[in-house]
Amino acid sequence: MKEITLVIDWSMHEELEAYLRSLKGVTNVVIDSDYYWTIHVQYDSARMNDDILKYEIYTFLKVGHIPVMVYFDKHPEMKVAKRTVTVKHLCCEFCYAGFIENLYAIDGIEKVTADMEEVALRECVNIEITYDVKKLNENKIDKIVEENRMDGIK
Repeated sequence: MKEITLVIDWSMHEELEAYLRSLKGVTNVVIDSDYYWTIHVQYDSARMNDDILKYEIYTFLKVGHIPVMVYFDKHPEMKVAKRTVTVKHLCCEFCYAGFIENLYAIDGIEKVTADMEEVALRECVNIEITYDVKKLNENKIDKIVEENRMDGIK
């Protein structure tokens, strides 16, 4: 059994939980709301994967290509390490979400978190990246961060 947690900044649709539960391979869904929406899904990895789940969530919410993810956790089972990177002069939350979406798509990056109060202030944001040590290392993480910066992130 695998699991994924996505935290998004978007208007939630009340029927998303029922929709996700209807997908073949999904075994449990929990959706919580604080300021952001936390979507936690357990699934059978023989029938489903995290990219399909993200696609299904975004399609259901009609998000399209709008960056709305503020952090994620793929709940890795392999050996991981953590690297904290500092992003200075963040343009806006939209740029931050785009940056997180880029990191989500990279094989080996398993979890990304940040203090959302820092993101709101935009001056200096510490982002913790958890990664698979068999696929990435600190130098590769630094290069990935540099290559995936969006306009407005300096």
